[in-house]
Amino acid sequence: MENQNLSSRIKNFRIQKGFSQEALAEHSGLSVRTIQRMENNDSMPNADSLKKVAEALKIPIEKLSKNTKSLSDLQYLKALNLSALSSLIFVFWFGTTFPVFLILSCFIPAIMWVWKKDQIEGIDALSKKIINIQLTWTIFAFLANFFINDILFKFLLPPLMQFLKFDSYDSSLDINNNYIWGGIILLNVFLILINTFKVHSKEKLRSFLKINFIK
Repeated sequence: MENQNLSSRIKNFRIQKGFSQEALAEHSGLSVRTIQRMENNDSMPNADSLKKVAEALKIPIEKLSKNTKSLSDLQYLKALNLSALSSLIFVFWFGTTFPVFLILSCFIPAIMWVWKKDQIEGIDALSKKIINIQLTWTIFAFLANFFINDILFKFLLPPLMQFLKFDSYDSSLDINNNYIWGGIILLNVFLILINTFKVHSKEKLRSFLKINFIK
């Protein structure tokens, strides 16, 4: 219903302004097809498109949509989830995949959480989940490296190799830590992207690993 009212308001304000759909498209910087879809109720325009239409019509954006605030909030929540990718900045900057950088992926989400705390519905629960997921992945990265290099290669594989009579096996070998940590970071990136779509769809976040440090 709100979307239908929105399409009607856009059309009515356009007519009042004396604009054709082509003129509104030109003044707003949007395509004619986008304006047509708005007015025909074919899709729900995002906050940025509504802002451009409102500026072209020289009216407050609130006159177009009562849900403008919720649209902006949804964009903020998606940005909040994507901010967990901030660890990649440090990974590329320092040229290492040392897992301590995963901890840094909690900082920007925490700042964004505090900045909008109690102002956006659902931001507290989402922020806690994001931070808990990132802290859990950081611990997992350290444990995975410890298990593979210090337990698997030094204690578990040597007797197995001897039993299988692989005389050429060198127990001093280990896997490059960058491969382990890099793989974990890539999995984490994939999860963050998936969860961004979950936020957009207003679904629950997915996580293979999550300890509730913050409740």
